Amino acid sequence: MRINELLRPFDIIERRVRFAVELIDPITLEIVHAGVTVTATGTKALPIVNLSGRFVWLEEQGALPDAINIDPGLLPYEPETILNPEPVDSRATSSEQDRRLTRVTLRPTTNYPFVDGVTSVRGCLKEGDPLKPIGSAEVWLRWLDASRVNGGWKDSPTRSLSGRSGDFAAILQLSKRTNLSVLDDGRLSVHLAVRRGLETRRTKETIPNIREGRAAELREPLVWDTLLAF
Repeated sequence: MRINELLRPFDIIERRVRFAVELIDPITLEIVHAGVTVTATGTKALPIVNLSGRFVWLEEQGALPDAINIDPGLLPYEPETILNPEPVDSRATSSEQDRRLTRVTLRPTTNYPFVDGVTSVRGCLKEGDPLKPIGSAEVWLRWLDASRVNGGWKDSPTRSLSGRSGDFAAILQLSKRTNLSVLDDGRLSVHLAVRRGLETRRTKETIPNIREGRAAELREPLVWDTLLAF
């Protein structure tokens, strides 16, 4: 995208801000802006990027747009369209910045360079006979909380989308205080969940070869027809 040559801190231009978008890397949690194009439905104006790395739209009257479109270009993130974006904090007592700021955690693709310490699994989602790839399905990991107080199956906060060829990369990045359930052979008790439209399914058994802080890859396709309904 074209970036305004005049880059100014958010607090200086705050009074002129209509809305702003902050993109977060799902692994490093850093703000991403270089190489990404962000547009908003309902305005022809292009954003500037301030010194904090946020995409900022100025001067126009109105609240948040109907949709925010994110094109990651060559970066290892999925393209996104965020319908009816919500501000970080809409309370009357919140800051002007939080009432006008939308924060988006980007979804990694299979090309994302996962580093040691990140629990991840790459795979391919298919269906039918013969097998055909399933694209644009939401995929995420479910992990078994071994704590006595809040135990049970929990959903990973970061979700991915399968590509045109059905490929996906799901990650499990949790707090250090999380009490993960570990099997006798060192594997984590995790399932994969898939959502297509209004239907959500999960794997029947624990995903093989997933260990905390390691990257894993499914040897066989994840077949929609064999998954269990929630």
